[in-house]
Amino acid sequence: MNKLKAIPAIRFKGFTDDWERRKVTDLLKTTKGSMKIGPFGSALKKEYYVNTGVKVYAQENIFEEDFTIGDYYITPAKYEELKSCELRPGDLVISMMGTIGACAIFPSNAEKGIMNSHLLRLQFKDGIIPEFIKLLLQDSELIKNQINRLSVGSIMNGLSSSVVQKLVFPMTSIDEQKRIVHFFGLLNHIIILHQRKLELQKRIKEYFLQNMFPAKGENVPKLRFKGFTDAWKHCKLDNLCELITKQTGFDYSKTIKPMLVRKKETDTYPFIQNKDFTGNKINLNTDFYIPIKIAEKFPKITLDKPSILISISGRIGNVGFYKLKEKSFIGGAVGICKLKNENDGEFILQELESEYGQYYFKSLIKASSHANITVEDIRNIELIMPTSREENAKISTFLLKIDRLITIHQRKIEQLQSIKKFMLQNMFC
Repeated sequence: MNKLKAIPAIRFKGFTDDWERRKVTDLLKTTKGSMKIGPFGSALKKEYYVNTGVKVYAQENIFEEDFTIGDYYITPAKYEELKSCELRPGDLVISMMGTIGACAIFPSNAEKGIMNSHLLRLQFKDGIIPEFIKLLLQDSELIKNQINRLSVGSIMNGLSSSVVQKLVFPMTSIDEQKRIVHFFGLLNHIIILHQRKLELQKRIKEYFLQNMFPAKGENVPKLRFKGFTDAWKHCKLDNLCELITKQTGFDYSKTIKPMLVRKKETDTYPFIQNKDFTGNKINLNTDFYIPIKIAEKFPKITLDKPSILISISGRIGNVGFYKLKEKSFIGGAVGICKLKNENDGEFILQELESEYGQYYFKSLIKASSHANITVEDIRNIELIMPTSREENAKISTFLLKIDRLITIHQRKIEQLQSIKKFMLQNMFC
């Protein structure tokens, strides 16, 4: 059935024909999973489940795309009764509950099975690439917007088969479908590669954090740079700082909160909350900003020199190192530690992020009835540091290089995801 015709903004060379908007019923057949087979672990029709027989598929072993997991089966006799709900190679399966809209294509090498009541099967007519429809359903805002619009007023917290049957898909020739699917497949592959590299760098960082700082109760790390053998020394964070404080000594709701603004201006400072920092990453594009004339009334909590930032509520154990030239202002859930020596900052950050440092934060949470820590808790943080400034610097520099690699991969993933979003917006119509 031909509907309104359109042309996407970006196309591969050689494709010039108009696209068509087609109803789901023109493209495929929908079948809902059997209501006789409920979610795994439910009381619904438990007598159907046995140890061997025909496999039951649900979100747990479809949308992780690991079709081998799951040990729920029905008897061959029950399979014959519910055969219309069998999954076949090439079927596109959609989640109707929970991870709503998640999709998977049933592979040819998967074990024969029946889908449960939370799944919907799409079987395609000729001229349709299942991966193309999956791309539209899972990634395209065109279809997500339709689903949101058609679901308005629904009393169910899920996706109904009636909504799916009302969807309209933008369609083109099978050759152009293949090119689009191939393009996004390559793009997704590159994103996955960078995600794996990112996870690898994070694991490497975790390994060195565990081994380049002494374990609890010890004063020598397992891994050291050549030439360093001296035992490390203990010192309190308070001794390395000019000031450790937080928002205190005034009524925040009367003095600061009314003055916060949403828009950044030349006469404002960023208002740093605990979600705006982690490690060496500081976000200055914050939710709120404070006029400089107000911030100047509270110099102790103005970030005007290198400082360690510690979340004192919510994200306990989250630590940052503020060493930017720009001044900022601290929010209420953050402790600020203004350093005597900027060169100590990177080492302190890495140690507080290590297993040794995180152990202290965890011990405070266990000892408290709520997830908050005090300024006094921060002052009493006991650090263990090399006696040699050179060893201190080598460790800091080494771990900082890993942090920079992590940041590079994170930014690359963000760039690729932005490209993907742009192409999804412009390669469909």
